[in-house]
Amino acid sequence: MFFEKCRQRLRKGDRFEKSDGAKETFDLWYGEARKFAQAEVRDEKRMAKITEEAMRVLLDTADLISSDSYAVRSITEEFGKLLSILRTKSKFSILVPYLKDFLFSYTMEKFIKILSVSRCSKDSRTCVGKTMNELLRLQHSVDSDTLSRDHIVRIVKILSDLGGGGDGIVDDSSLLRKELLQILCSVAFRT
Repeated sequence: MFFEKCRQRLRKGDRFEKSDGAKETFDLWYGEARKFAQAEVRDEKRMAKITEEAMRVLLDTADLISSDSYAVRSITEEFGKLLSILRTKSKFSILVPYLKDFLFSYTMEKFIKILSVSRCSKDSRTCVGKTMNELLRLQHSVDSDTLSRDHIVRIVKILSDLGGGGDGIVDDSSLLRKELLQILCSVAFRT
């Protein structure tokens, strides 16, 4: 379909191919987004479908748990850019109701699963945490329900499994811990 070439690049084992595939996915989506934004009559359902497809290509094609951190960073950064546009641009925030189940159920669950897998590098998990924070910002901007109690409990468990962190040394664990705490704070102190 629309993103088939991107899927092929993201499936390859090479981290540079995955990075290029992620960028290409965003660029293809962005080309369609520009047409959508400039149209006098906007087909919201079509654009929402293209947006969900782009997000699924980024999240589901490459295995984010076993991919190296360079590829994961590239994929999550492109995904985060999509989320940021949905949150900050009014022409695109109207798409969020069409994407609500995918974004706030499926994606949130996928991110929490990745965060909870200790064999996934802490650097990769930190990238996922940053993108999850962007997802929560989007969720708050549309006044949607926040994380479920189960999600919160799972994030606290991930935090407790990291342990330590009092030595002031900035390492992958402390960066991941910071992202997880920001997630919990954004839920607890939602404005």
